[in-house]
Amino acid sequence: MAVKQQISRESAELKNNRFRDFRALFPGYCKGLEPCDNTVMTDKEKRLAEKYPEAAIFAAIAGSVWQGSKAAVKMELQVAGRLKAELQRLLGTDVQTIFVTDSDIRHIKKQHGQGEALRGQIDVTPGDIAFIPLVLNEFDTAEHTETDRKGNKKILFKKRIDGLVYLAAVERGPHKGEVRTLWKTP
Repeated sequence: MAVKQQISRESAELKNNRFRDFRALFPGYCKGLEPCDNTVMTDKEKRLAEKYPEAAIFAAIAGSVWQGSKAAVKMELQVAGRLKAELQRLLGTDVQTIFVTDSDIRHIKKQHGQGEALRGQIDVTPGDIAFIPLVLNEFDTAEHTETDRKGNKKILFKKRIDGLVYLAAVERGPHKGEVRTLWKTP
């Protein structure tokens, strides 16, 4: 509960901060977690944070998971606009939120955080988790890929960002979707 309250407080700070400098709010986050000047954001990070302030929270929590945190966390995105319409079309149901948990991030780290070159992919970093809101809301393509035994459908969202293709798989539950994995390719 404390983590959820902290995320809500930090999210409010992000929305009220005109520059949305998420490195200042989350000093532990920096590309791949290497030491850096936390007061300087790249243009790419500024653009992302301006449009999707929650991206900072995603990256910060991913950084924490990458460093070994076992804290239980659930981050939710409200579904609206083009994403809502596409989910309705593909799933035939009204999805209100999409969430990502600490377990989902651990899965991403374990399955896609290292050794991806062997599969023709690129290792995912904590900073890549920040792109989830962008991939979902501004997807280039979205397609139904499979349905499990319980009838839950999986949707694959693809988005090209700076020459890389990000792919996010979302599985549907009752009125909610869960980002189960994320990977990137050249």
